[in-house]
Amino acid sequence: MVRTSTLVAFALLFALAVTGVAHAKPPAKTPVKKAPAPTLKALAVTPPQIALATPSQGASYDLGQQVAASYSCADEDGGSGLASCAGTVANGAAVDTSSVGEKSFTVNATDNAGNPASKTVTYTVVDRAAPEITLTSPADGAVYGLGDRVLADYSCADQPGGSGVATCEGTVAKGAPVDTSSFGSHTFTVNATDGAGNPATKSVTYSVVYDFDGFFWPVKNAPDVTRWKAGVPVPVRFSLNGFRGARPEADGYPRSVRCGGGDMELVARAAQGKKKAAFEYDRRSDRYTMLWKTDKRWAGSCRDLVLKLDDGSVHTARFEFGKKHDRDR
Repeated sequence: MVRTSTLVAFALLFALAVTGVAHAKPPAKTPVKKAPAPTLKALAVTPPQIALATPSQGASYDLGQQVAASYSCADEDGGSGLASCAGTVANGAAVDTSSVGEKSFTVNATDNAGNPASKTVTYTVVDRAAPEITLTSPADGAVYGLGDRVLADYSCADQPGGSGVATCEGTVAKGAPVDTSSFGSHTFTVNATDGAGNPATKSVTYSVVYDFDGFFWPVKNAPDVTRWKAGVPVPVRFSLNGFRGARPEADGYPRSVRCGGGDMELVARAAQGKKKAAFEYDRRSDRYTMLWKTDKRWAGSCRDLVLKLDDGSVHTARFEFGKKHDRDR
């Protein structure tokens, strides 16, 4: 038989065991560390892309040429996005071509993650324009007398920002006398080059002529008209301020031409041999003289007496021919 005391002890032990299980603490859980949220820098490491179309690498532009900048920037797909995109000048603005030489153009870009990008090209501005020549004296078409003192006046200039004037030389140096030592047509030329080798030339023509003061009476000078009896010789007289040779007239002159154009003929000299000069020179009066033989058939007509001298100058007198002298009408 089991003793009562043994049973009581067993019951107490069982009760204690059940109570301990009921009040036991569950084991502590190990905390789970959360991963930090990714930042933009961790997400994007590729810099933006830069497309620079103008100016292009190695391009050559004329001095002062209008060239518009053309460029763009882009971030990668899914990236942090573009934060900035700036060039030497704004996109579409004028690129610097104001002076010659090699120049650079740079575009800088960043994305929102702070990744930078930069692109630089070099281009050259060249001087292709010739220098400008200003020729003041002698003037084009100017007329001077024999021995007149005329000083050369000219200058050369390159465009602003250009390579500069390298040479500027005229037929004579600036300020030196222009040639008026001989009659006829003369040419004066100025040549110039700039530092880039671009050449320029400017020429003018001028004339050195006889000192012709007009026809003497009875011939009237333009715009007046001489009225003359057809068939009566006309005394044509003029001075050249000194003896200028036995034949100061050009070949084929003087001429008689119908007013307004039409028939033309060489002037015939009254009572003159074919081998004689058209004019005779009288040293005492310093005049050249010719008797112009007119035709009775010219009555009622208008004709121009045209005298071209061998200096290239042309002098004209107009006649209206009638059946009577002007004093008789």
